[in-house]
Amino acid sequence: MTINEWMLLLSACLAGAASPGPSLALLIRSVIIDGRTAGVIFSIAHGAGILMYACLVVIGLETILLNSSRTLFILQVAGCGFLFWVALKMIVGNRIGTTEGNESQPHSKPSQHILKHALDGFLIVFFNPKIGAFFLAIFSQFLSEHQDIETKAGIVSIAWIVDTAWYLFAALVATFPIFMKFINSYKPKIELFIGYTLILVCFLLIWRFF
Repeated sequence: MTINEWMLLLSACLAGAASPGPSLALLIRSVIIDGRTAGVIFSIAHGAGILMYACLVVIGLETILLNSSRTLFILQVAGCGFLFWVALKMIVGNRIGTTEGNESQPHSKPSQHILKHALDGFLIVFFNPKIGAFFLAIFSQFLSEHQDIETKAGIVSIAWIVDTAWYLFAALVATFPIFMKFINSYKPKIELFIGYTLILVCFLLIWRFF
């Protein structure tokens, strides 16, 4: 691959990572709840999910994933269920009240917090087969039949590093003093907005099934 082709691949992966969506909403939620560390954990786990899909596409398993309508449908339904569950927790948590939630947080173990945000970051990718379709569309422009393993590893690495770096950047920006002051002032409203937005996304996705 030429330098121009590598730059095109980099630009395409960056555009995909920077597109607003449920992943960004969940990242902001993680930062709101447990701060910068939670955002970093979420970002690393999200990047791991991207790495998984990128590897599947490059080694050829995308044929099994994308050509099986049943598998695709199951993943789509599971993804909607996961998003709806997260959104419902956000909305119900605000209905109960933030004071009660804040009092219960110190009793939780740090390892539980880490696992929770890591699962959120990975599952939001795992239950989104459109990411596999995205990589199939992009990688098909750069992969060839007799390509060496180093080039394929480079293609996968770019997708993984770009996504992880972008979400780490977003997590850091979300903890800037000005941004954090805004978040702390409007935390309940922001969580409700993100929750209802995720529910709307779920209904839009479900509508496409029929």
